[in-house]
Amino acid sequence: MTDEQKNLWKDIVASFNTETLEVRKQLAVRKIELRTLWSQPEVDEARVEKLSNEVADLKAELWKMHDKYVLKCRKTFGEKGWECPGHN
Repeated sequence: MTDEQKNLWKDIVASFNTETLEVRKQLAVRKIELRTLWSQPEVDEARVEKLSNEVADLKAELWKMHDKYVLKCRKTFGEKGWECPGHN
């Protein structure tokens, strides 16, 4: 990878991390809340259902963002062999 390509790749990774930060934070908070609910002796079923739906929605949103950046990376670099941001 040339220095210019390395810099461009770093910019794409930084942009991905910045753009997804709020969604990742919200997802982490909802997962912790859900785990906390499950540890209670009496589970609030309505709250569990609401949080479960929020977790699913946030995961879907994050995957859409992930795919956007993987496509951007592939369009920029093609099939070069280095990993695109968020590509796990």
